[in-house]
Amino acid sequence: MQEYGWMINEIKARMELENKMILEVGCGSGKMLKEIAVTCRPKEIIGIDLNLDEWWNVKDRKDENYSMLQGDINSFAYPDEYFDGIVTMATFEHIKNLDQALENMKRLLKPGGKIISIFNPIWTSVIGHHYNFWLQEENKLLPPWGHLWMTEDEMNIYLVEEKKIEPEKAREICHKVYHDDIINRMTRKDIYEAIISSGFIVRECREQIAFNRGRPFGAIQNELTASIFNRLCDRYSLADLAVYGFTVFLEKYRTACLS
Repeated sequence: MQEYGWMINEIKARMELENKMILEVGCGSGKMLKEIAVTCRPKEIIGIDLNLDEWWNVKDRKDENYSMLQGDINSFAYPDEYFDGIVTMATFEHIKNLDQALENMKRLLKPGGKIISIFNPIWTSVIGHHYNFWLQEENKLLPPWGHLWMTEDEMNIYLVEEKKIEPEKAREICHKVYHDDIINRMTRKDIYEAIISSGFIVRECREQIAFNRGRPFGAIQNELTASIFNRLCDRYSLADLAVYGFTVFLEKYRTACLS
């Protein structure tokens, strides 16, 4: 059974993989990369990750038709027009200087080369803080959109007084939410501006919608109360707060003078 079958199907629906040179940005443990290498038979797929060793305990390695490297897309120094396609899953919300990253991806792609990126949750979403949102028991530790309408001090008090979190742990959580550089804290508007100004043809830009912290577990009821929206409506629209993530499909212009 393919663990990443649905993701790979999303990629295959948009770009050709067989006998192609593919780059995966943010390859993590390399599981999807290896699955693509085995099932789709690219000429080679190269995966890079900024935290390959520290987070994933994976060393640089090379196999028959895939390799994994510690690397930052903002400084990835492969030759111009080297890759036919770039895939990246759950990564765009982490990349610092996304404008620069897209510019380097464009440089790395051959004319007509494509990018498919599926990513969430973005900063302005209900769980955009990223704090352990994938753990069901901790998913509701922070209030809906709390990272947007609460100050760090307010969040700290809430965790200690309402959630009965030990003060030291509460401070640790607040630091991760408001200061940790694991996420780029780009808003929906920021992401659109980066995509539009990238110089790529935008073949697809599809928004993922969520109004509930339990979206990863199938919850669908609305948690955007009037009280929360009133706290945020001077800074964000309803659309900003509803968008959980994106599916983005980009293509590099084939005409040399526009590439």
